Amino acid sequence: MRPLYILVPDLQCAATIRGLFGRDRFHDTLGCGPFEFNPDSDLGVEPTNDPGVWKKAHVILRPRQSTHEHAIVILDKQWEGSPPLQTIEQDISQNVAATGWAAGNFEVVVIDPELENWIWQDNINVEAAFGHTRPPSLRERLHNAGLWPSENRKPPDPKKAVETANQWYGFGPASPVFKEIASTVSVRRCMDQGFRKMRGALQNWFPAE
Repeated sequence: MRPLYILVPDLQCAATIRGLFGRDRFHDTLGCGPFEFNPDSDLGVEPTNDPGVWKKAHVILRPRQSTHEHAIVILDKQWEGSPPLQTIEQDISQNVAATGWAAGNFEVVVIDPELENWIWQDNINVEAAFGHTRPPSLRERLHNAGLWPSENRKPPDPKKAVETANQWYGFGPASPVFKEIASTVSVRRCMDQGFRKMRGALQNWFPAE
């Protein structure tokens, strides 16, 4: 059986996973032991995005019980008509468990408010992914545009910040940017609750040697 299957809601999230798990010795980055991960066979994208993951994750994961030992479901907290974070987690967890998955073999990661929150750092690698060069820093430019208050560790509307940076530098779809950032930026100090939950599950399933 394969070690891990990851279900995501869109191409941006898929690109982020590809970038993160495509690093050399990605397990060192995540603080866990080594395991095989091939996005061509171990990564699934739900075409109806976050609401589809919320409603259908258990259907998608049911057949994976015979092919994968562990599974992670990733989706955003914020979309039109979304319920509270705890409701999303509980609904998916109960439905997945009802299909036969053991509770300790899967994890549900709800990103608050959305995936874009993972990529934002005041970091030259983030800037390079967007095509920005200093001076000023990209954070300063976003601050001057009213999108990144000086007292905030990350932009309060991370998706709008990504969309704005893409507009400034003429990028199309954000997927390549997400992949580049995920493949280069340090995650050791990432404090996002969803990311820490994913990393904790991996460290539990694949202990560092």
